[in-house]
Amino acid sequence: MRLRSSAVVVAACALAATAVAAPATAASTTSAYSAAGYATPGSLAPVTTITGSLGGLVGPLVNPALAGLVNPLVAALTQAPQTVLAGVLTGIVNAGNASANNPISTTTPSGQPSCATAPWNAGNACYSTLSLGAPLAPLVNVGLQAANGYTGTFTNGTGTPVTAVASAALTDVSVLGLNVVGAGTVTATSSCPTTGSTSATAASPAFNGLGLFGNAVSASVASGTGLLSVLVGGNPLVGTQTVTIPGGTVSLTLNSNLLTAKITITPSYLLQQLGLSVAGSLMSLITASNLVLTLTVGPGAQKTTSSSQASAGAWGLEVGADLSGSLDLTVAGLVGIDVALPTGITSSAYGNLLDLKLAYTTCSAVSSSTTAQIPPGVN
Repeated sequence: MRLRSSAVVVAACALAATAVAAPATAASTTSAYSAAGYATPGSLAPVTTITGSLGGLVGPLVNPALAGLVNPLVAALTQAPQTVLAGVLTGIVNAGNASANNPISTTTPSGQPSCATAPWNAGNACYSTLSLGAPLAPLVNVGLQAANGYTGTFTNGTGTPVTAVASAALTDVSVLGLNVVGAGTVTATSSCPTTGSTSATAASPAFNGLGLFGNAVSASVASGTGLLSVLVGGNPLVGTQTVTIPGGTVSLTLNSNLLTAKITITPSYLLQQLGLSVAGSLMSLITASNLVLTLTVGPGAQKTTSSSQASAGAWGLEVGADLSGSLDLTVAGLVGIDVALPTGITSSAYGNLLDLKLAYTTCSAVSSSTTAQIPPGVN
């Protein structure tokens, strides 16, 4: 899967561009940024409501025994996004020097350059890192076998584009113990012209045959088009379809270049994944539940051109995770607590638990004092 100046996964996940020409003169300010990944903070904010015939009498104190069970649940849910974000930032975004933001002036390399040789050893222009990850199971697990990328201003390219390139070789992405993405490589390129009169910047994510949900689903994005295609059982996904995976039934929908998957989560499964010591006692008090895990998967890109600037952002894969719904707990039918989990999905965010972009790139070329639309590290 908010980087929350971005709006999964995503009006921004569909390619968009204005038709206005890019800078006609040499850019005075340029930047490029490439990274293995980028994550934005989620916010799980449970809302508790006292219910039952005695609810009005006991007020916020409820029943001490009931509060002693509910409070750990609310605390665990509230803390989960912070734990996930910290792990992703430490293990992927800020790990192994897996980023570059020094676009050196050179010619376009044929593939990933050697970061140990000139001119790519100039400092923060290139990276190649092995074994990154955020092993936070059962909440979230993200594993990267390798991450590579570079930034440069390419003198042999039309418009002398300032460019960022990134790739990430995934081993696994799972959420609440459910496999979301299997092994595969995702790539992204952002390119912004710095000279001449060029019609548009380029923002291109790509991946091919990426296995999702235990390989029950296959997804691909063709480089240059940015369009997501999804196969279920070898056939194109049409409308809403379901697949059965370990852990439940997944409802799949492809819309606005994003794959949305919804899974009904049982209270016992959620409590198990949260690792609560009071899970057994809580289960005896739960009278109703409606919990849905919504996963958003897809590529992402956006670009902007005007008379004074060009900017672009592209990420090979976005994974958003959102847990919403409610749990109702009651003691002897007299007093209870409803725990509601509001969704965190908005036009600029793809989940309250996780919003992760892998193989993340941005670029900008500004010929005036105009602020770039997509600064490094933000989209």
